[in-house]
Amino acid sequence: GSRSAGDIAADRLIALGHTQLDVLVLTHLDEDHCNGVPQLFRRLDIAQVVLPKGQPNTQALEMVQSLAQAEGAQLHFLADDTLQLPLGQASLTLFPPMGFGEANQSGLFALCSCQDFDVLITGDAGQFVEQMFLKYHTLPDLEVLVVGHHGASSSTHPQFLQRLSPEYALISVGYNTYNHPHPQVLARLEALGAQVLRTDQLGSITLSFRHGQVAQSP
Repeated sequence: GSRSAGDIAADRLIALGHTQLDVLVLTHLDEDHCNGVPQLFRRLDIAQVVLPKGQPNTQALEMVQSLAQAEGAQLHFLADDTLQLPLGQASLTLFPPMGFGEANQSGLFALCSCQDFDVLITGDAGQFVEQMFLKYHTLPDLEVLVVGHHGASSSTHPQFLQRLSPEYALISVGYNTYNHPHPQVLARLEALGAQVLRTDQLGSITLSFRHGQVAQSP
C-alpha cells in the first residue's frame, strides 16, 4: 500500500534531523488532517499536542487522546485565548476557533513568524470564519499563505487575500473529485500577484527565508 501522510511527514522531519517535536498542532479533526497522527507518535517523540476545543469528530478525538496518554504527551485544548510558543528564533501563534459547529469552521489558525517572515495556516476555515478572524485579529502582510481548504471555493475570500497580501500561496492538494483548487480561487491569487505552489504539481514544497528574501528550495 501507499505510505500514510504521517509516514511522509515523519520521513521528512527525520531527514532534517528532527526526531523530537516540541508541539504537534492539529488545526481540526477532519480525517485528512489527523489520520497521520498514529504514525507520527510511533516514529517521533512528541511532547505536546495542541488542538481546538469542541471538535465534533469524537472518534478522532478519542484516538488523539489515547495516543497522547500512552506516549506521555501533554494535551492542550485551545478554546478562548491565543497561545504563543517560542520556536528558537521564530514564534508560533495559535489562534482559538472563531466559528462553531462543524470541524472545518471551529478549527485553529496558526501564524509562524521569524523576523519579517510570516506564514499563516487556516485549516479548512470558510470565508465567514476568515472575515471574523480579520475583525478580531491584526496580522502582518504575509510572505506565505497556506490556502484554506485545499483551494476550495468556500474559502479564500477576496478581502482576506487583499488584507494579508501573500507573496506565495501554497495549496496542499492531491487528486480529488471536489474541483480543488477551484478556478475562482486560482484567479483571485493570480490577480493578487501571489506565486502559487501546488503539491499536486510539485510534491513536497520547501521555502527558505534568508537575508529578508523568500526562495523555493529543491
